[in-house]
Amino acid sequence: MAYVSPLFYWTGYGCKGDLMSRRLVLRIMRRCVKVAGMTAWGPAHTRVMSEEDGADRAMGWGLSGFQFIAESHVAVHTDARDGMVCVQVFSCRDFAGSLGKDLYRILQPDRAYECTVETALVGGA
Repeated sequence: MAYVSPLFYWTGYGCKGDLMSRRLVLRIMRRCVKVAGMTAWGPAHTRVMSEEDGADRAMGWGLSGFQFIAESHVAVHTDARDGMVCVQVFSCRDFAGSLGKDLYRILQPDRAYECTVETALVGGA
């Protein structure tokens, strides 16, 4: 038996807003969960990488967020230095909604790329 699971990727460059803001990353994750019709499990987690955290500016300063969902997970990564935001939504079931349009509206990037990859889990009895 094979199970097909979608993996949605979105990357925006030249994104607007405070990309070091936990509030912004939490908003993005909540929006992804809602638009995709998923169920959040527990609180979202965020982690800042900056000079105060010992991060080297050459390696990028940004914020990462992770939200477990009943169907799998949502991850958001920012690089404030370059205005880049990467979003991934993985699910064990197909999801509806226009995540890319919502992300474009929230982040207003100069340019953005998105794709959905159909992954397959194959098992047998």
